[in-house]
Amino acid sequence: MRHGPLVAALPLVLVAACAGVTPQPAEPARGRGNADIPDTALPSTRASIFQPRERLPEASLDFPPAPLPEDLRKITLRNLSDNTVELDRKALVVTPDAIVRYTLVVTSAQGARNVSYEGIRCDPAEWKYFALGRSDGTWAAPSQAEWQAVEERGYNAIRYTLAKDYFCGLGGEPLKDADAIFARMRQQRALRDRRTD
Repeated sequence: MRHGPLVAALPLVLVAACAGVTPQPAEPARGRGNADIPDTALPSTRASIFQPRERLPEASLDFPPAPLPEDLRKITLRNLSDNTVELDRKALVVTPDAIVRYTLVVTSAQGARNVSYEGIRCDPAEWKYFALGRSDGTWAAPSQAEWQAVEERGYNAIRYTLAKDYFCGLGGEPLKDADAIFARMRQQRALRDRRTD
């Protein structure tokens, strides 16, 4: 079969058309859709365990009274720990800036007790100290008062459990109030008690 002059000239036309095109780097592997690629446009420079959400201006801070033993509610952590971790039911509040503020009491197996007043943002998933409790029931300013990423490791796993299991909805919004949070805690405890494993 003979080819006409138009077919013979086609490779030259393609080469000329592509001469001004700058090669682009290959797109990274995406896995399951876009879910495995971090979104660098998050409000925080850190990746979130939820979806991106706009930060609200932080509300003014009112410190709660020191926790009383009868007001403490034990929580179960995701990681194994010898520490007893409790929340003060009277200090837990969801503020209009979408921060869950709470008093945390951590007691070691040896009896050492740490009290802190903290906050968790559900999205971006962050936490910070507002104050540290003194033995006389007053509060002291913490040395570290910046927002930190919530991670599932080490001492930070306490905040991961609080954010993931109790404080935050599936979309990254905080539950509406303390009653909803403690209801979820009771529900999670009931589910654990019914397990046979």
